[in-house]
Amino acid sequence: MVGVDIAMGVFAVIFSQIISYKVTLSDKNFSTYFVPSLFLLGLFLIAYFSFTVFPPHMGLFKDETTGFYGILPNYVDKGAAVLNNLYNPIIILVFLCFCFYLISFCVILI
Repeated sequence: MVGVDIAMGVFAVIFSQIISYKVTLSDKNFSTYFVPSLFLLGLFLIAYFSFTVFPPHMGLFKDETTGFYGILPNYVDKGAAVLNNLYNPIIILVFLCFCFYLISFCVILI
């Protein structure tokens, strides 16, 4: 997946350079786009600062080691959060192994 990320970054840089070059050479007046571009820039800044503190509960914003979203407060025990995050998959794995054991035991008896 890292290769895809790097390729997308390189493509974005090349694409933006081509667009910037064509805008520089064109005779069109782009001053009418100034106010909408300022509005979009402000919207992006608001989204950036609000998602930093209050991120949506999506996989993109989840911290994989702790299982939390956003900036962690100082009073959170990160070690306990990591253990709690590992606890649920372990319980599921133990339950599935137990079910597999029961099914194989029943098959042997039949």
